[in-house]
Amino acid sequence: MFDGKGFVLGVLAKGHRLQGVSALVVGACGVGPAIAASLAKAGVARLAALDANPASSQALADRLAAYPALRVKTGSKDPAGFGRIVNATPVDMNAGDPLPVDVARIDPGAFVVEVVLKSGMTSFLSAAERGCRYQAGTDMPFEQIPAYLDFCGFGRPAADELRRAAMIGYQGPPLAPQCRRESPHNGRTRAAIRNRAGSTKAAAPRRCHLPARTA
Repeated sequence: MFDGKGFVLGVLAKGHRLQGVSALVVGACGVGPAIAASLAKAGVARLAALDANPASSQALADRLAAYPALRVKTGSKDPAGFGRIVNATPVDMNAGDPLPVDVARIDPGAFVVEVVLKSGMTSFLSAAERGCRYQAGTDMPFEQIPAYLDFCGFGRPAADELRRAAMIGYQGPPLAPQCRRESPHNGRTRAAIRNRAGSTKAAAPRRCHLPARTA
C-alpha cells in the first residue's frame, strides 16, 4: 500500500506527471505490484509488466484489469517508447548483476526510477544516464514514511523535513550530480533517519495492526 503511494508521491514531487503517460515496471513480485497499481490509479495510459517469471507478469496484468482505462501488456523487454521506467527488482543489489532492460533502447527523454536502496548510483542508473532524468531508490521512503505516519494517526511530517534529518551512506558509487538534483539526499555514514515525527502532535493516534494470516 505505502510502497506504491510513496513511489507515486516521489515522482509527482519531482514534477514528472503520470496522467496519460506510458510506464514499464520491471518486477511483478515484491514492490512491483504496489507500484504498478498506484501508477494505474494515478492515471497512466499504458503499462507493461515485465518479470523473469512470465506467470507473475500475467498475474499482475490480471489484477490491473480493475482499471479498465489502462492498457496492459506483458512479455516485452523493450523499454523503447516508455516515458516512465521502473526497476522494481532486487537486480543491482550486487556487483555484476545483469541490467533489468537494454538501456540502449531507453528513450533519452524518459524518467528512470530505481527502488534499490543499497547503492546511490546503481549500475542501472549509471547506464541509463545518457540524457535520461532519473531518481534514486532512497527517494521513495522519504515520501512513504509521512503517508504511513499519517495513516497511523501521528500526523504527516514533510518529506523534505525527513530528508534534512537523514544521513545516508551508500555502498558503491555516490549519486551523480544529476541524480542529486532529482533526489537531493546524499550522506556520509550508514543510513540513519532521525525520526522527527514525534514533534508532530496528533490528537488521537490509533494503533496499526497487520492483518492476520490465513491458512
